[in-house]
Amino acid sequence: MALQKHVRRSFQQLTRVQPIVVYVYLLFSAAVSAAPGSHLVADTTTPVFGLSGTLDEFGVPGFNGDVVSFSAKRGGVRGIYVDYFDGFPEVRKLAELTDRTPDGDTYLTLAEPAAQGNGQAVAFSAQTSSGYGTFWSTGSSVGLSTLAHAFGGTGDCMAVAPGGVLYCGDHGIFFFGSSSGLRVSGPITSPFTFVPSGGFGATTQSVDGALGVAFAGPTASSFTVLADTNTTVPNTAEKFRRFRQPAVDGHGNVVFYGEGPTRRGLYRYQAQHLIVIADSDTNDPFTGDKFSEFFGVALDDGATVFIAQPAFHGYNLYRSDATGLHGLYTEDEADVPFDDGRTRRISFFDTLFRPAAIANHRLAVRTKLPRESNHQAIVLLDVSGAGSGESTGGSGETERPPSSSSGKHGCSGGSAAAALFPLWLLLPLAKRPREGRRSNAALENA
Repeated sequence: MALQKHVRRSFQQLTRVQPIVVYVYLLFSAAVSAAPGSHLVADTTTPVFGLSGTLDEFGVPGFNGDVVSFSAKRGGVRGIYVDYFDGFPEVRKLAELTDRTPDGDTYLTLAEPAAQGNGQAVAFSAQTSSGYGTFWSTGSSVGLSTLAHAFGGTGDCMAVAPGGVLYCGDHGIFFFGSSSGLRVSGPITSPFTFVPSGGFGATTQSVDGALGVAFAGPTASSFTVLADTNTTVPNTAEKFRRFRQPAVDGHGNVVFYGEGPTRRGLYRYQAQHLIVIADSDTNDPFTGDKFSEFFGVALDDGATVFIAQPAFHGYNLYRSDATGLHGLYTEDEADVPFDDGRTRRISFFDTLFRPAAIANHRLAVRTKLPRESNHQAIVLLDVSGAGSGESTGGSGETERPPSSSSGKHGCSGGSAAAALFPLWLLLPLAKRPREGRRSNAALENA
């Protein structure tokens, strides 16, 4: 009898301890799988929510931390697709050529979706059977509506803003919305960059034909030229002769590509001076050779992220911050860790992005996956500093990307998995919290 009591008592103690051991193990496993990394939004195997078939022939995405928007083909039909980071990480259709417009017309062509502003609003312009239109949806639970019976633009020639859409016109930036009209005046050329907390950046062409780079703050009524063909290229005696679309962030930084007769590079405007980020006289930190060409550029909370090619070498991704110039990924193709625990090889030769498509240290890019039949993909690329280079530098603790708890890509969970683990399970006396869907902000702050 005493033996039976002892066995029963031992079993009861074991049943109390075992769940805690299991929960601790699960917590540890979640923490291991929650390592920061890049995030796969869509590739040629990704289904579209509620529809058959998969996507291909992707456009260059827009991204603001709340939503990714991009064009693609599903079968032989072109469409606009979105992935909202609101707890449901599925790619969803916004519109396809075979759909009817909100006015009942037929789509004839679809332009690339506008650059993303704040929130979940997504917009695009199209040619329709009745002329032209600009259409938008203000959120994941809101249908498509007609914003204007006019063509706003394609890609970065248009940007979502609070209450409407900004677009490039003959005399500046105009607005479609409740109070349509001229928003920021200036002889700019499209495309332009818009960051709600930072303002506008664009190239410009004046009446006398001079090319330049211009900036306007978020509440400014006109553009200010920062550099033009009368500006001396830093560390030379020559003048600039051409520019490309600048990058802007919410901290007042403006970075742009500029080119003179013999010198080209990336430059930051600072207190009426130009600071060299990297130019054709800068040594690549990997090879020691001079940079030959520069491509896309974006700003990540003050750090400059860009793709460049050193002489006699492939395309590399770099980050320049307060600690110097560092290589993130090198030599055309690089193995990149993802937040689903997988490592995918990305082709930086085939990587394109928009200057404002960056949030939470993730840059939205269209790229190719060489190990997966060279298929195209939309990726949120981790540019926080943890790359494959020999000298990556450090930018400190970074924010995590939006969580993706779905298994649509064979993922085991998003990078916020550890934060979402139910810690109340470890406390038998604690009251179980009410279930509810967490917002994207809650995921990022967890």
